[in-house]
Amino acid sequence: MDEQEKFKMYYEYSEPVKTIPSHRMLAIRRGEAENILYFLIEVQPEHALSILQRHVLRQSGDWTRQLEMAIDDAWKRLLNSSIQGEIRLELKRRSDTEAIRVFRDQSL
Repeated sequence: MDEQEKFKMYYEYSEPVKTIPSHRMLAIRRGEAENILYFLIEVQPEHALSILQRHVLRQSGDWTRQLEMAIDDAWKRLLNSSIQGEIRLELKRRSDTEAIRVFRDQSL
């Protein structure tokens, strides 16, 4: 089986981060490392923006529109990619920890 065929099942794959099993995450990461897959985390911008607005926009005033623009800009340029990076790191930690546990339990 060639390398691309091995990852074919993940070409159009989608699953919520909270339910993805560790073994699947390891396979996806390996496919990405081998430049066969591209792994993308989709964050719902509406939900994230509403959370930011609740914390920043305490009352309506002269600066409300500028604050809304700053929130939108911060999300697009900084926070979205930062959150995706944090999610990737957490998925890596979780899948690595689970893989170590499985191999440890098998060797006992």
